Amino acid sequence: MTGRGRRVIVWTMNLETLKRFTKVFQDGHIILYEFEPCYTFYLIQSCNVKLVKLIGGIEKTLDVIGPSNVLGEMPILENSPLSESAIVFSAVRVLEFNRHNFEMLIQTNLNIRGAALEFRFDAVIGNKKFGA
Repeated sequence: MTGRGRRVIVWTMNLETLKRFTKVFQDGHIILYEFEPCYTFYLIQSCNVKLVKLIGGIEKTLDVIGPSNVLGEMPILENSPLSESAIVFSAVRVLEFNRHNFEMLIQTNLNIRGAALEFRFDAVIGNKKFGA
């Protein structure tokens, strides 16, 4: 875990398999918006993303996270809106998944399946532990 209970994912698999899920966002781009529904989640591959929350109309930085961290997974698991926004700190490369393509990837790769099960368990336990 890193930061505020975030799970770091290390996948051992051929990067060519994951290449089709790669996206690049430029500095200042908002990847996820607080309070919005979330249908995709992201695994950061390079650079940093700032997590912010509006508190009393003022933007507060909660954390800055980097490679191997996951964004947007809990709203998908819990079918809830996002609790924070994610803003690109510098040009960032991510792997973008939705529920459908991630399930297909899990079914065809045992390494990812094991990491996903471990991640899901840790995410649920961590969410209870950190009161998020």
